[in-house]
Amino acid sequence: MVNWLLICFLLWHPLPEWGFFGHRMINRQAVYTIPAPLNQFYKKHAPFLEEHGVDPDKRRYAIPQEYKRHYIDLDILEDRKGEPLGLDLQAEIEQALVVILISAEGDSSRWVRFGDQRAHYRTDSTKCPVLASELLASFASVQQEDPHAETWITSTNEGAGLHDTCGQEISFAKMIFLDDFSIHGILPYWLPVMQRRLTNAFLKRDIQMILRLSADIGHYIGMRMCLCTRLRITMVNLRANRVFMVFGRVEFRNCFRRNGIW
Repeated sequence: MVNWLLICFLLWHPLPEWGFFGHRMINRQAVYTIPAPLNQFYKKHAPFLEEHGVDPDKRRYAIPQEYKRHYIDLDILEDRKGEPLGLDLQAEIEQALVVILISAEGDSSRWVRFGDQRAHYRTDSTKCPVLASELLASFASVQQEDPHAETWITSTNEGAGLHDTCGQEISFAKMIFLDDFSIHGILPYWLPVMQRRLTNAFLKRDIQMILRLSADIGHYIGMRMCLCTRLRITMVNLRANRVFMVFGRVEFRNCFRRNGIW
């Protein structure tokens, strides 16, 4: 009964939008949890940290690779892999990498990794697979040109010499690499990167950089509710109906328990 009364109240009285309001509030409250003597520095700059706690959201519309730093779909990635994710982002990207070969006639074939060690690539109709090391060697060279991309394309010359395990040469006009991991988010992999940047800023005594990175880290840590697809969809739906405060915590807890992190 109490829950239904609360729902009616929330529907009648609009709540502030979670996005900017929530991140500013989190950064403001976080300042008062920092131990001494560092807390004096952060309290002095609390207005800056609060105001700039929304900067990463603003960058999502200007920087293509920014969006995936805000979430991770553990329910998809761990269910698909069948085990907890590792700590090495590059290794996870390579494990989930999909390769599309385009022939000169325009036909395409989709190659995915398989096996206990995922040491081979194959298609649904392949008799002889391709060693993963062969394809990953091509991927490594093209990834260096644009490390933050999600799709990489090589020409015939760059991919020349591709052979399957039966010794047959595989001809193609284009080879496309698809990052099927990062599209589901890299939030926990991005936090250590930000931590290292903040440590370097402290070592250099660069106050402006310290404040900017601190505000950003507060934002990313505040995205802990975006760890499951189901939860993110639920948050959007409930926010639209202004009843997030009633059901959000329950869904948040169930999602965490399912993935063994509650």
